[in-house]
This record gives sequence, structure tokens and C-alpha cells, in this order.
Amino acid sequence: MANGTLFVVTDDPSVFPQKRMMISTGLPGFDTDKNRAEREPTDRDLLTYRALKQRNDGELAGVLINEPSQFLGHYYHFVAELFFGIQAFWHGSFSTASNRARTDADGWRDKPGLNAYFLHAAFPSLAVEDERDWQERINATWPGPGSVDQVWHFPTLLLTDRSASFRSSIVGLVTNRIASAPLLYMQERNLLMGVQAGGWWEPVHGVEVKRSDMVQLPLPEKVVITYVSRQATSSRRFTHEHHAVVLQALEGLARRKGWEFNELRADMSREKQIQVAARTTVLVGIHGNGLSHLVFMPPTKASAVVEIFNPPGFAHDYEWTARALGMTHYAIHYDRVMTYPNEPQYADMGASFHSDAIRVDPGTVVKTIEDHVAKKMM
Repeated sequence: MANGTLFVVTDDPSVFPQKRMMISTGLPGFDTDKNRAEREPTDRDLLTYRALKQRNDGELAGVLINEPSQFLGHYYHFVAELFFGIQAFWHGSFSTASNRARTDADGWRDKPGLNAYFLHAAFPSLAVEDERDWQERINATWPGPGSVDQVWHFPTLLLTDRSASFRSSIVGLVTNRIASAPLLYMQERNLLMGVQAGGWWEPVHGVEVKRSDMVQLPLPEKVVITYVSRQATSSRRFTHEHHAVVLQALEGLARRKGWEFNELRADMSREKQIQVAARTTVLVGIHGNGLSHLVFMPPTKASAVVEIFNPPGFAHDYEWTARALGMTHYAIHYDRVMTYPNEPQYADMGASFHSDAIRVDPGTVVKTIEDHVAKKMM
């Protein structure tokens, strides 16, 4: 990198995608022609050269995240999408990376503090640099008039750019998840460990990794049902009366079956939330950030996510992530249960999606969980 421009040094430029498939100007993304044009890269962002005189002014290796805070400051998009994809690519290609992000110092942090908690716990040796650090690196390569330009040399660099990812057919037209492109690429080449159980993700939460052809999903030692409450939020929640009915039904199921039951609430510590998720068999809740905890669930034959929507609403966030980790995903519209491949093809987040008076048939939720566990434990 010199003066803020990335130079791809290669003897064969044909092995690299088009520039627009690798990088953008890094602006926030909106669904307008003007904004799409503004996010198209220029030679100021990235150039490809056949040869460049060998320079070693600064040797670096790692991940460069070219993304505004628009999605970075969200637990799901940061952990279960961005780092989900980064881990899939590095696991299939290299080793643990350092990190450099082109966003402001608070741009990648979420309000509950879960992003920082995840990053420092899962990657304790990782060094985070933000937009200010990147600008200082730019300044170091531009010493001034009459001086020789300097460069930062990245022998190995994983460049991730949300806008560029959405220009691919798999992300832009099918999944809308930037993690899907690297995951599919590595799966097709059989370069991931434990694909069927999400084993490539297991190093992040400390579970033993096995080759994909050796994976035998275990039965859970104990069935643990965890319900994620959104009652402290202002949208996508039950009425307080209906919440009490749903909670009572889930508690009754666990008591009748001798299972463990937990309710995750926003006032619980981050440590407690992760600890509970790490032993959960079935995660239940209305569509929302708390379902991102599914990335810490242990892979078992009975692992599942039961996601409740206000009809006709639907979103693929947790459906895609659950299936990528080998879990079953159920979507419930009051008393209608759907699972892949019979879930809606397209997202529907219309006016009623964020209702503060969502209702679900408690009996349907209980039966879905009970039938799922019975089938998987056979």
C-alpha cells in the first residue's frame, strides 16, 4: 500500500478477479443508482501490476476490512457474517491472521459490547487497527515533495469488502450473506475441516476439530432449551402477557422432559450469555440479535434454531448461519412451521416485521422442539 492505494503485485493478473469484485470506495451502501455508482472503485483504491520493484519498507500480513460502520456495529453482521466468512477462508487457506479495519474506532463496536468481547476472547493475539491507524500508515508512505515514496508490503492479505461481495451472484442474488462466498468456495474444494458440523468454526469456540470425512455428530449429553427474550426492546417482541404464556409453555416442556431450560435476557452478563449458548441444544426466539449466539452452540445431532416471525415476515440471517453450521432451522408464523428447503425464498421485512405485539401459538413451538429432539435422538 502506498498513499492509500493498494497495489496487487503479481506475474499473472488473470488469476485475480475484476477490481470491482475485490474492493469498493468503502461508502455506506444504499439501494439507489447514485449510491451504487459512488461505491464503484477507482485506480485510487486498487491497481494491479505485473511487476513492481521489490520493496520491504514494512512487512505485514493479515485481514484488511474495507467497510463502513453501517453493518460492522451489529453483533450478527460482525460475528456471524464477517468473521464467520473470514474464519472459513483463513481456515481453508492459511492460519490465524492479524486484523486491520478501515472504519472509525467505534465503528465495529456494538452497544451491548458483544463484538469486542467476541474479538478479544476468540482472537486474543489479534491486533485491531482502525481508520486512524490506516491513515497514519498512509502518511508514512508519503514523506513529502522530493522524497522517495515508501510502501507497506503485505505478503499475505485477506481483503474483505461488503459492497464488492454483493456484486457476486451468490451473495447479491441468493444468500445476501457475505460469508457465503468464501464458505462455498472452500467447501467446493474440500478445504474445510468438519464441514458437516461446522468444524472449521470450532477453533473459534475451542471445540476439537476433525476432518470432514471423519465427523460423527454426537448426541447431546443433556438437552438444553434456551429462549432468547426480546422483552426489553421496543420492537420484534411479544406483549408482556403473551410472553408469560410462551415462557410458561417452554418451562413446562423442559420440566416434563427433564431437560434444562434457560432464558437469555439483555440484563445478563456477556459471559453468562455465552456460557449458556455454549451448552444449548435448541435456541428459541423472535428474530433478533440474540440469536447470533447460535455460533457458540455445540454441534450435535439435535442442534437447532427455532425462529419466530410476525407473519408474513422472514429473514435469512439466522437460517443461513444455522445451516452453515450443520444445524436445523425452523421458522414459525404463529402456528405454521417451515424448515429448509420449504422456507420463504426471499426476505420480507415489511411494516409488520418489527411489531411490538407478535404472537405465536405456544403449543406449536413446544411441539416443534419436542418432535425435533425425538427425531434426532433416535
